[in-house]
Amino acid sequence: MADVRDVAEYILRGAGSMTAMKLQKLVYYSQAWHLVWEERPLFDNVIEAWANGPVVKRLYAYHRGRFTVAAGDITPEPKILSEDEKTTVDSVLKFYGSHSAMELSQLTHAEDPWRNARGGLPAGARCETEITKAAMAEYYGRWSRTARRWAAPRHPRCRRIRSRARGRRHMRYWPRTSFAFRKRRPPSPQMRISARCASSSISSITMAIGPCSTSRKKTIHDYSTSWLKSSK
Repeated sequence: MADVRDVAEYILRGAGSMTAMKLQKLVYYSQAWHLVWEERPLFDNVIEAWANGPVVKRLYAYHRGRFTVAAGDITPEPKILSEDEKTTVDSVLKFYGSHSAMELSQLTHAEDPWRNARGGLPAGARCETEITKAAMAEYYGRWSRTARRWAAPRHPRCRRIRSRARGRRHMRYWPRTSFAFRKRRPPSPQMRISARCASSSISSITMAIGPCSTSRKKTIHDYSTSWLKSSK
């Protein structure tokens, strides 16, 4: 598990200098998506629901009073992150890095973890309630399964796999799986048998309709025949 200062330094060295507010939001999203993708926290520091969005209080102590921060301002000698940690932060930077600090702040204000932690407090009110890791994992995990692919960061280990057992190829984006390449499953032997049995009763169905027009009988016969062909 990394330290929040090391995560912040990795972000600053990868994206350059930025405002302290934007750094806090990128650190927050790195923690949230690492919980979803790796099922463990990126760092163990508490995140609080402040007025301008989620804030790591320990990180705030290192940039307090500064509007912008640059590489080396948080810690001059950061520890090296693991490959999984680097991949998570890189994916977050790729998705959120182009947004401004205010845009990221407004985005967090529209999401449940920050809103539920605030508990209905008015805008600008002081709050130090913790945004729990469980709340982040639950919300962003559900978002990753239901959102459009362009509306959430892509999992870093996205890959194409082949399911030999089912004979189909699809894309897997953990924790959701897309079946866009699903092949049509051939009819089972039971379906073929029932279709053959139904063929002998098509004419009897049309005869049992009763007194109606010939065109009506022809329509029903054509519909039954088309259903039979599609089921074979």
